[in-house]
Amino acid sequence: MNTTTFWLSNKTEEWEKNAHPAPRRQYVITLKGNIKFKVSDGSTFIIKPGTILLAEGS
Repeated sequence: MNTTTFWLSNKTEEWEKNAHPAPRRQYVITLKGNIKFKVSDGSTFIIKPGTILLAEGS
């Protein structure tokens, strides 16, 4: 898979706490802990370690 950017974070950034569209097609890979996602239709789900999410950019 080709990529132009790779970003790793071990904390929740302030901007991540608010609703925002994916700026581009990107993978979200959870290594530790759980992440609660809320999508544009209002539904929510939990991503656990080992889950890979493909967020489609708008």
